[in-house]
Amino acid sequence: MPKISTLLAEHRRSNASSPPYAFEFYPPRTPAGVKKLYERLESMAKLKPLYVDFTWGAGGSTSDLTLQLAIESKKRFGLEPNMHLTCTNMKASLIDEALEGAKAGGIRNIVALRGDPPVGKEDWVATDGGFTCALDLVKHIRDKYGDYFCISVAGYPEGHPTVIKDMVGGKAGLDKLSDGEKSRIVTIEEEVPSKKKDDDAAVVAVPKTVTKYYVCTDKDFASELAYLKQKVDAGADLVITQMFFEAEVFERFVTACRAAGITVPIIPGLMLVQAYGGFTRMTKFCKSRVPTALRAQLEAVKASSKQVKVLGATLGVQMSQTLMAKNICPVLHYYTLNMERVVGEVLKGLKMLPLPEEKKQVAIKATNTHLEGLRANKLSETMENIAVRMQTGTILSQSLDDIAKSATADSAPAIAVDSIKLKVTNNQTESSSGAMSITPAFSNFIFNK
Repeated sequence: MPKISTLLAEHRRSNASSPPYAFEFYPPRTPAGVKKLYERLESMAKLKPLYVDFTWGAGGSTSDLTLQLAIESKKRFGLEPNMHLTCTNMKASLIDEALEGAKAGGIRNIVALRGDPPVGKEDWVATDGGFTCALDLVKHIRDKYGDYFCISVAGYPEGHPTVIKDMVGGKAGLDKLSDGEKSRIVTIEEEVPSKKKDDDAAVVAVPKTVTKYYVCTDKDFASELAYLKQKVDAGADLVITQMFFEAEVFERFVTACRAAGITVPIIPGLMLVQAYGGFTRMTKFCKSRVPTALRAQLEAVKASSKQVKVLGATLGVQMSQTLMAKNICPVLHYYTLNMERVVGEVLKGLKMLPLPEEKKQVAIKATNTHLEGLRANKLSETMENIAVRMQTGTILSQSLDDIAKSATADSAPAIAVDSIKLKVTNNQTESSSGAMSITPAFSNFIFNK
């Protein structure tokens, strides 16, 4: 029953050449959806993620199912669950009931969140006898359960949605912003009521689309960082971020956190573009900054769901590569939206897909044969030691995947997949659908403090 903090420490000691990855899922609303998710979990368990997240519905609306999914994912598929727990409309007794259920089920990882307002409500109000924020929840878990749980909390690289506010003066106010505020400007196309005269000279209401500007001010951003540090000081082990669509946004956030004295691992939450409608609704709801180039690229392919997914995978590969090159991502945390195809293509593009067991055996046999040849040639002890280290992966060498492909080229059956052929340069990514100029882009889309 490992904690994620322990798994991360072990991964760092392994000197692996790439970070681990994790997947996040949400509880489906129907029995058919739950059945489908279990099938997906079984399939995606073969990708060997470091952990899997399961979200918690507003006001505990999915509490039983979230706990069930977390327990079953571990018991049936060997996955390590990271269970979300929110305190919206939750009394302390219900929080303890959930935590005891998690403990009894062998779950040692909790994401402590305030949560969304209940369905049908715009504002968040604390329940009598409950908690007022995620900080209270972190303190409660540590006071009652000590260090049994690894606790993750939410971080907001562009500010929490509730403090991303309508900009005073609109576009005319841009020049008055600091450089930091300009890097957090969000533009959203919104429909507003408008009046015009019809053919009969009657005044009628006609919706009008306008561009609105939002920003998290430096003062509010500093308050966000101070609050995040309080959560960490109270016992949080990890920070998982809200969605962002430019690698530089995450990099600036990590730098600001370190300057504020936040030293725990900060994990980037990566939302993969999977559908045009879902993307536009989600980014508008969360007031997420979307680069102009990315928006144009998505508009160009929105008529084809297949091409949207191709773009999503391409963006996911480039964002992941950029973060890895900057050496600032302890884990690649993918928000899957309960779908498998795009995240699988991203991992394929990153060459991070694990070898199936049968291919591993072929690769090991091929490598052992190669080593026997080295011994037969009476190479020096030093050279043989290097060869052994290559086999065990302790120095960079030809990958097991490459060896397996070579060893099985004549016998392995062809597998037909809708793959994406990528060529990544500093500023360009090309896909099989043609050349596209990609801006690093595209996590958690719920209001969790």
